[in-house]
This record gives sequence, structure tokens and C-alpha cells, in this order.
Amino acid sequence: MENMISNIEYNQNGVSALMNCNNTAGFRIAFRDAETAGYLKDCKTIGEMAFGYARFMADSLSKLTGSENPSYSELLKSWQYEQDCAKREEGKTKNARDQASAQVNSINEMVRAMELDQDRLEELREERKPWAAGWNMSGYLPDSEPGLFADFEDAAEYIADQLEDAAEGIECEDAIGEEADYLKVKAASLRELAKAFRDSEEQEISQQAANGFTYWINRAPYDGLTPEDFEELQELESLADEYGDEDEVRHRIEEDPLSVQIRSGWVTPGEEFEPEEFEILLCNGDLAVRIVGDLDEWKQPCRARVEYQDWFTPWTEYFGDNLDHDAILSYCRVFYFGE
Repeated sequence: MENMISNIEYNQNGVSALMNCNNTAGFRIAFRDAETAGYLKDCKTIGEMAFGYARFMADSLSKLTGSENPSYSELLKSWQYEQDCAKREEGKTKNARDQASAQVNSINEMVRAMELDQDRLEELREERKPWAAGWNMSGYLPDSEPGLFADFEDAAEYIADQLEDAAEGIECEDAIGEEADYLKVKAASLRELAKAFRDSEEQEISQQAANGFTYWINRAPYDGLTPEDFEELQELESLADEYGDEDEVRHRIEEDPLSVQIRSGWVTPGEEFEPEEFEILLCNGDLAVRIVGDLDEWKQPCRARVEYQDWFTPWTEYFGDNLDHDAILSYCRVFYFGE
């Protein structure tokens, strides 16, 4: 009898261990007696192991007292129910948080488009030279840096000029007889190739060999910019193409939320109500996201926070890594909160 009581006391301590375990390995260590007795056989989930252990506890008490004692089973069932509810709530919260993250990403992009530096965009466009043209002796690297050009036509003209200079140099050589005839044919072929480059269209000619050299036109890495400037240009052009100019972006922001509301603070009866807070509802339904904040004395947003919720869950403030408070305020200040 003392051994049975000791065993049950051990199992009672196991209930506390159950409450603190969060993985299958922890269950198997904490409830080795139940496993030895076969109560955890074929259990694949924590919930199945919990109910197996509950049966083991109930059976142990029955043997000791001679009657059924479901308290342990009920305790574990209640615990499992609480865990299942917590998982469902966590799933709801994650979905709403993901929706808030998507809304914040959209706001960040619209604000970047609204504040796009047009001067910087034009500067990078002017500096972009996507075509590289040059020549080198066959089998060797070029003796000098290739030329960079904004247009394919300019690159082709550059190569054509080099070919014509080479042809003139050949014609100036002192030669007689067959050698002179050979040089004349060679110069004519260089001029013919120069004309072919001038008449070519983009990607029609990439490289040609002549006079012991290879003449070529290629796309320049990063369009002739530094990798950082090239990436910046791509982002600026993408925003400009997607959203248009500043006025177009502002109109898009004004049409973005479902509703915009204001409310006042406490006032003495008879005093005039003044807007002090605002709410911008971004989406609603199963998943809801909003921006709420305070207005300053000029009725402009001075503080703002993003909140999200799912059905039957409270509003929760969003603190994701993509949250840019300055961008959120810039977005909010597009709206008019006066009378």
C-alpha cells in the first residue's frame, strides 16, 4: 500500500510537470511510468500523451481507493482545452498581425512614392550609360577602358569612327604593288564594317573581328552606374511608374482607407467640441487594421499608432520591424481633420 501511495504522489507531481512541458520529449521524460505501463503507446501528439497519462492516473487512483476518481482526467482535459483555445487565439492574432504588416508595407511604399526625389531620379537617369563599346586584340584584354554611352546609336558611331580611323591609317602607309592592293582592300573592308555598325539597330551587332582586332558593343554592368546607384534608380523608377507624380499619389492615399473619423476629449457643458483624436480604418471584417492617434492644435496628426484585431479579440498595437512612424504620420497628414 505504501508503494502505491508513493507512486501516486509521484504522479501528482507529474501533473505539475505536465503544465510546464511544451514538447513531446518533455512528456516522455516526465511520464516514464505511464509509458512503461503502456498508456503512451502509439501516442503521436502532446494532446494524445496527456490523455494517456490521465488514464494512467485515474487507473492508479482506482486501484488505491477502489473507486473511480476522474479528477486527474478532468484536470488534463481542461488543460488540453485551454491549450487548444490558446492555439486558436494565437492563430487569429497571427493572421491579424500579418494583415497589419501588409497594410504597413503598402503605406510605406505610397509615402516613398509621394516623397520621391524627382531631381535625384533625373540625375541618375542622366548618369545612366547602359552601352559599353570598345575593341581589343583578339585573345587579349582591351588596352583601355571601354566607352560608355546612353544610346546604342552613340556606341555604334563610336566604333564606326574607330574603324574609319584605322582605315585612314592603312591608306597612309607607303606601299606599292600587291601590298598596296592588299592594304586598299583591307581599308575598304574596315569602312564597310564601319557602315554596318552605323546602320545596325540595337542588339543587331554585338561584335565583329577586323584588322586583327575585335570590335564590340555590350550592355554595361549596372547600366554604367555603381551597384548602389543602379539599385536606387530601379526603386525610384518603379515607384514613379507605379504611382505617378505626387498629386496622383496623394489622391491614391485619400482613396485608400475605408473611413476617416475624429472625436473630441472631455469638455464642460456649453463649451465647443474640438477634435483631439483621429481614426483611419484601413480594413475591416474578419481582420481589421486601423491607425489611431492624436491631433495637435492645428488639427494635424502629431502621434499615431497602428492597431489590429480579429473577431472577438481586443485591438492590439503593431510593433513590426517594418513600422516606420514617420511614414505613418506622413500618410495620416494627407487627410484633413478640420471642420
